Amino acid sequence: RFLYHPAARSYLKMEGGFTSFKRSCKRFASHHIRQLGCLDAVLRSLPGVNRLWKRGQYQTLGQQEDDEQEGSIPEDLRQSTAEAVGQVFTYAAFVVILLTFILPFLQVPLVDPVTKELVPLPPNPNFPTSVANRYWYRQNATILLYVGAAELLVCGACCRAAASMYKRRSHIQVHPAEASEQLRSTYLKVVLEKDPMRPGRQLYGLGYRPSTDGLECLHIEDIRPGSLLERWNDLRRHPNPLRELESGLEEASGQPSSASISLAQEQMWTGWAVVAVNDVHADLGLMQSELTKDKVTLWVLPEELDQSRSDGEVEHKATSSRGPPRSTTIGASSIEEQDEEGGLSRPPPCSPQEEKELPPPDTSAASSGPKCAVRSLEDEEPQILVRWLCCAILVGWVLLVPILLMQPHPERPRQLLLRQYLLKPCLFILPLWVLIWLLDSLQVVLEMKLLPPFPMFLTCHTVLPAILVFFVFRLQAADEGVVLEQRESREADLRKSKAEDSPAERQPAVVEDPSPTFLRELIFLNPVALVFVGSVAAFPIVLFNMLTPMRTERARLAQGYVNMMYGPLILSQIGTLAVVWSSTFWETPKLYFLTLGLMLNVPVMLIWCGCLLCASRYGRYDMMHVEQQRAARARQALKLTPDSEKDADLVDLTEDLQRHAEYLYSV
Repeated sequence: RFLYHPAARSYLKMEGGFTSFKRSCKRFASHHIRQLGCLDAVLRSLPGVNRLWKRGQYQTLGQQEDDEQEGSIPEDLRQSTAEAVGQVFTYAAFVVILLTFILPFLQVPLVDPVTKELVPLPPNPNFPTSVANRYWYRQNATILLYVGAAELLVCGACCRAAASMYKRRSHIQVHPAEASEQLRSTYLKVVLEKDPMRPGRQLYGLGYRPSTDGLECLHIEDIRPGSLLERWNDLRRHPNPLRELESGLEEASGQPSSASISLAQEQMWTGWAVVAVNDVHADLGLMQSELTKDKVTLWVLPEELDQSRSDGEVEHKATSSRGPPRSTTIGASSIEEQDEEGGLSRPPPCSPQEEKELPPPDTSAASSGPKCAVRSLEDEEPQILVRWLCCAILVGWVLLVPILLMQPHPERPRQLLLRQYLLKPCLFILPLWVLIWLLDSLQVVLEMKLLPPFPMFLTCHTVLPAILVFFVFRLQAADEGVVLEQRESREADLRKSKAEDSPAERQPAVVEDPSPTFLRELIFLNPVALVFVGSVAAFPIVLFNMLTPMRTERARLAQGYVNMMYGPLILSQIGTLAVVWSSTFWETPKLYFLTLGLMLNVPVMLIWCGCLLCASRYGRYDMMHVEQQRAARARQALKLTPDSEKDADLVDLTEDLQRHAEYLYSV
């Protein structure tokens, strides 16, 4: 009640406590349950459930369901294998669940249904003489079979999720300007031109983050107040006589008027996606290089244009809390309101009377903003697949199969690296991993020892993960090299084109070191999953981390924190091997549940807290490192002396609210 008191809320918003607390809780929750997103594909694969969700997150970006809306754009079938395999694994999981449910009725009962006492059985060499221990083994083994069915379900869900992510949508196959008239009408065309009196010294005011995993677009996350982009929005917000005339003609002819949503659709809001810049599309690096020109044409795909929603739902979503607020323009600056979470709030659509009372937008020169743009020139990052690689160290083939079934694009080197470094070793690892999994499941069902516990655990959870870790670290080093080479080659092309054009044609732009994706995922892994991964592969992670040289300071910083977090977990790996060494076959199911029980002990919780502290400390130091690199490289590009100007006047340092411990790019 105190937090929601008006005086307390105003004080906390003034101090920043309430906003930062809510934002921290929201980030923590979304960050540590992000591995569950792929399970949405399980529900969508069931018969009849697809009608409830006609479009998903990746389908909203230009992929229409009706062939009539797609026009002549062919459907991308490259990921059909992953889709089919995912469907097979999903149905196989439900079959296993059904058989596991029937299995107790087919086995010899261990309890007399009349007397409720244990039935004496002949001795079995695989079990001790106690019937009670065999009874508990059978109960635990049934739960393990359900866990195996869940693994099949996760594998199928991830296969379908990978196929959905990397299927090429319409805005990737065809430029919006060349699409059919009906498909082109779903895009918003934005033309921006800088002040000719200040060429190369003015930003458009667009803060964005590049997409990941096959979307090939730029997500709009911030619009700078007083910038060219906000001025463009103000011009669209001002009453347009032609629009009012068209609305009146539609009403006179009896047709439904689109005036109620035209105000929202004709402006650019945060959360929308830029799918093409000038003549470039389906290439994030080239799209960002075009944004440094003095005149750009943006093709924006609004999230609100969802054909599965009614007009009322579209209007409601267009006036939701995402997006810029209505601005009171005073000269070149604007006054904005913020919502309780610290983000920008959008007012409801104003009536014609309110719209006429608004002052005309200021048409003077927009504010320049920082002196340097911040943009990257590399390809899209396969972030979700790298995250699955971290979890594959623990669960093995369950997440390796979706990664290998994803068909990479031949013109995307960062996607090709996954098969280049993982396909050959997985030809040996995957069959062995699946064979051990099948034998383990079979001996649980038959109650017969086929594999000793320690050799099985040593092979499945120590040797094979170590081989995988070795190749994943090589993959990380190769990915860093590819990014640096792409940046260098494209920067050379930009300098060459700049020399041919006028000297003030391009905006000065800088960028920090590339993000070490795999190392960051190891650090920001969920604490529970991190302890499990460390218990099976802490030693190879630390060893190969020290033996893998990295070229950038940012990657070496991450390597230090990986050693700091996984070094103490080597003791946990040794303890796990010692416990398995002293276990017998009938105690194998109990080990899995004993491990889950240990997760709730005080020492393990202290390890969780230590991991969270190390991850938080790394996030702060990494952001400080990015700030220093952006400021230093901006001074070098502008040929300024150190401490000549503030960092905020040189480059944009707006924090990304969608990704943990990262900054937005700005042009």
